[in-house]
Amino acid sequence: MSEELAMIVITDTVEHEDGSATYTFDMDSASQKRVTELGLEFIITCAAYGVDIQEALKVVADYGKVFVNDNS
Repeated sequence: MSEELAMIVITDTVEHEDGSATYTFDMDSASQKRVTELGLEFIITCAAYGVDIQEALKVVADYGKVFVNDNS
């Protein structure tokens, strides 16, 4: 089975005074399908383990901060 190349392109970025930003993306059909699959997998996994989605995202963000600092 061959994997179709998925492309996600940032088409616009608006930076805000508080340091946050809003991004606009353009995704082809392969990207939309894959993002949907990953999102559903994430939600179902959280539900299976009884983990709140926002808490799971916080764990990932915290892990990323540690991982980046450990590899700098």
